[in-house]
Amino acid sequence: MRLARSANVGPVTFRKMLERFGSGRNAIDALPELIAHTKTTRQIKLATRDETVAEIEIAKACGAKPIIFGDPEYPALLARIDDAPAYFYAIGRIELLTKTAIGIVGARNASATGCGFARKISHELAAAGYVVVSGMARGIDGAAHGAALQTKGDAAGGTIAVLGGGVDVVYPREHQDLYEKLCDQGCVISEMP
Repeated sequence: MRLARSANVGPVTFRKMLERFGSGRNAIDALPELIAHTKTTRQIKLATRDETVAEIEIAKACGAKPIIFGDPEYPALLARIDDAPAYFYAIGRIELLTKTAIGIVGARNASATGCGFARKISHELAAAGYVVVSGMARGIDGAAHGAALQTKGDAAGGTIAVLGGGVDVVYPREHQDLYEKLCDQGCVISEMP
């Protein structure tokens, strides 16, 4: 986590360093020599241990768990992309991260017909066992999450909200109730601290 939060270490660089050095610890140990021999204006600045511990403590305080690349809960399809996040935080039903998921996103200023269609599709997909993934925004996203949350039964999929801020940042504010339901019955994730 410390390596991933270092300045100028994005997801691709993080992954290349893991491949080259075998572990985050080994990559961190190799950084001083790498920095000394790198001729670039974008130097890597290692995040401090205190910064990383503080971030983890804040996450724990809001009930968030870090899901780290390589963990069994880390979504397999997400891990396949080149710029997959090194880790993200999750609140709620973490087991949903390993189920088959379908994204439903759309206009924030959606028509009533559009929201109704999103609700219908989302409900049917969740009832069929799929996890509906969206962004908790106004319009289509909120309609999709709401309908997926209404699906009950052992075979029901569920819903995951991917947030642009931290997992504790509710946006838009009018989705506070939806957010609370997602944290309780679904899952909320974010790669932001």
